[in-house]
Amino acid sequence: VQISNSNVNNLRYTTVKEPEDLQQQDGGNYFGDQSHYAVKASRYAGGYVGKLDIGNAAAVGNNLGLLGDHGILNLEQAVNALASVSSKIENSNVTGETGGFSVLANGKESENDVIGHAGGFAGSVDGSLIQNCNAHNFAYIIGQETAGGFVGNMEPGSVAELIGNAQILGGLLEVGN
Repeated sequence: VQISNSNVNNLRYTTVKEPEDLQQQDGGNYFGDQSHYAVKASRYAGGYVGKLDIGNAAAVGNNLGLLGDHGILNLEQAVNALASVSSKIENSNVTGETGGFSVLANGKESENDVIGHAGGFAGSVDGSLIQNCNAHNFAYIIGQETAGGFVGNMEPGSVAELIGNAQILGGLLEVGN
């Protein structure tokens, strides 16, 4: 996905019931029927996007070997091919209504294994680019695993992981500049 100049405006204000003691371990009030959220999902919840990842770049990486075997692919070409399919959002914002919007990521993988990444902008970002984007006027960001005002969980992407086969690039590489 590649998105530019696209905003999410006026995410609605909802009522969230806080625990009486905010320092306690039990956050059950956030997950009960008394709390409501503008964005709610089991695994990935965000004001703009639930999960943003590098997507089809992994498939491109697997297929680069076909080109590399014939000597027609160098490191710059491989990086350019991967960059063309990497997810990117730029110049885009999320803004909540007066009182702020709330996000909840609350799911279960099994009876005792909770899941959920929540963020004001994105729940989870893996190997993707977010540039000149903001999350404005949020009230609650609640996630079972991770939560953040902008992104709940963010991990870098790696061209080496995507390509996976150093033989594509002739084995050992010397990189300058």
